[in-house]
Amino acid sequence: MIGKMARQSFWDTAEVRRAVLAKLPGYRLSKFQDCLPERFALEMIERYLLDVEGAVGWLGQSGSLKLEKGGESR
Repeated sequence: MIGKMARQSFWDTAEVRRAVLAKLPGYRLSKFQDCLPERFALEMIERYLLDVEGAVGWLGQSGSLKLEKGGESR
């Protein structure tokens, strides 16, 4: 699973985005957030709380480190 999560294409699917967003807390980032349509309010939360590029980079690095130590990466 981590091997899949280390690829950007995993995060680009709408199902994954919805599942991850459903797990994020409902932060109020702006007093105007309640005035936004739901998809824009969720996008605001996603951009603030979810660092996909960082996750992909970190997971990719973790897999590389595992291979360097002689482990397997899936």
